[in-house]
Amino acid sequence: MQVGINITQPLNLPRSITLHLTENCTLRCRMCYYFGVTGVYSQNKIKRKPETLNIERIKEVINFLTSANLRYSQFGGEPFVYPHLEELIL
Repeated sequence: MQVGINITQPLNLPRSITLHLTENCTLRCRMCYYFGVTGVYSQNKIKRKPETLNIERIKEVINFLTSANLRYSQFGGEPFVYPHLEELIL
C-alpha cells in the first residue's frame, strides 16, 4: 500500500469536503441509505459488514487538506461510533 499524497502539479480543488468515517451506526432511521427501510444493510443486499476508514489514511488526507487550506467535515454512518474519533478531534 502506498502511503503519502504526492502532488506534482496545481490542482483545482473544492473549497470543502466531507470525510465519510464509517458506515457503522447505532440508529435505524427510516430514511437512511444504510440501515433504513430500503437500506443496503437492513435489506441484507450486500454480504459484508459496514466499513470504517483507516485512521492513518484519514490523518494523511487531513494533513493534505490543511496544507491546501481546505475545510473538511466528518460524517458517518454515525461519527461518534468511529473508534478513533477522539484522536481525530484532538
